[in-house]
Amino acid sequence: MRKIIAILLLCVPAFAWAQLSAPTADYALPTTGLTGDYDYIYVFYDQATMSLTATQPNGHNAEFTWKKLNVPAVSLDLYHQESGVTSSIIDIEEGGYQVTVLDLDDLTTPVDTFTTWVFRDIFRIESVSCLDNDCAIMHLSVLTTPDFYTSYAIYNFQQFLTPPHIGRTNLALVQSAEWTPVNGAGQEIDIFPNIENPDNSWRTSRNKSVFIHNPPPLVNAAYRLEVTNVFGRSASYTTPIINAVATRAISTIEEYNKENNSWRDAGELPEGEALYELRFKHDKSINANHYEWTGFANARQANGDRTVVWQESTTNANAEVKPQMPHNGKLYEGYTPGSYQVRLTVSNNNGCVDTDTIKYIVVEPSAFDTQAIPNAFTPNGDNQNDIFTFVKGQEPISMEYIYVYIYNRSGGLVYRYEGRFDAWEGWDGRMMGTGSNVPEGVYFYVISGTGWDDITYNTKEYSGYLHLFR
Repeated sequence: MRKIIAILLLCVPAFAWAQLSAPTADYALPTTGLTGDYDYIYVFYDQATMSLTATQPNGHNAEFTWKKLNVPAVSLDLYHQESGVTSSIIDIEEGGYQVTVLDLDDLTTPVDTFTTWVFRDIFRIESVSCLDNDCAIMHLSVLTTPDFYTSYAIYNFQQFLTPPHIGRTNLALVQSAEWTPVNGAGQEIDIFPNIENPDNSWRTSRNKSVFIHNPPPLVNAAYRLEVTNVFGRSASYTTPIINAVATRAISTIEEYNKENNSWRDAGELPEGEALYELRFKHDKSINANHYEWTGFANARQANGDRTVVWQESTTNANAEVKPQMPHNGKLYEGYTPGSYQVRLTVSNNNGCVDTDTIKYIVVEPSAFDTQAIPNAFTPNGDNQNDIFTFVKGQEPISMEYIYVYIYNRSGGLVYRYEGRFDAWEGWDGRMMGTGSNVPEGVYFYVISGTGWDDITYNTKEYSGYLHLFR
């Protein structure tokens, strides 16, 4: 259905124009013309009858001549005339009207002329269709009655009737449209859970179509639409539940805290020393049922490919993935020195696929600072410096094995440790094999080790004298 209207710029009450009014109109506002002159438009919502009222404000008898705009002929045709009354009320249909008021009690008074447009608005929302719903986009389209309005480029009567005549143009029906995703109970829901800064610009528009694509919906939802048309009339509509098709991969990463035997957030740029124990989760991923993890060494091969160092796939949404890294013919749950990337790929039964990449994981190369070796300790049981071990905060980094030998002044071996660095608990000042306390004095240590990057530390810098006090 097409309607004839004027451009809407400002809403004003119907009684603002005393000489020509529409007391039962639901909405009133002025139009604008090219010269700044304006007419009024009166809007009636679904009223069976519409009427205009013209009055002679000073109470004098007057002659009222009503004319109706003949759009095809671009002319004014006589519609109604009456005389000897102070006001005139006419029933009307849609269109443009002009009334001239002649004061019969004072013929010296100039003839007043007033013009207006009348519109019957039957606006309603018929339906909302989901035209597209795939891995990348959802397109919702609104069907209304009428489909659009027809307007004129010039809205002042005088300008409209003066050549050259301007033809009709289509005018957008919607003044504002508010979209709200809701659940089956009508409560607003988030269709982008766990997504940072999603594009929500689609929720407010002046169009009858909306595209949700950055990202597409990730949660099943109904869509409640509140529309206000260009005549201030509102209507609402709620769709049935529309299933989300797209999926979204969201990875989280945690690092093992050796000090308190717990896991903690590894941050956006995980960094640590070998064995750097990490675990990966995908439980925040949305609308997925298959999860594939791939770990890469960050260095690229000559052909541009990256070296895959581990892979794991699962259908368990709550799985915790701990990668096993090859090193010297064995597999370890942890990263050796180097830089890495990890990619999560998720998919669902709709054929939608999404990826999330942890771009940088850095594991420090092995290092051994000689300042980490103390030159004295006091194993007297007071819990103060009771153990000969590396200075806290200066321990060797990314070491796999360590070898510690301690000798007395006569060259006798009193303590020996050979094994994993992370398993060494230090020397408590007891004689190897007997468990008895060694006497106070000066001892000689020799320390060597091998890093996870196979660097060996065995120079004379890692030997020296140790003072034991009790």
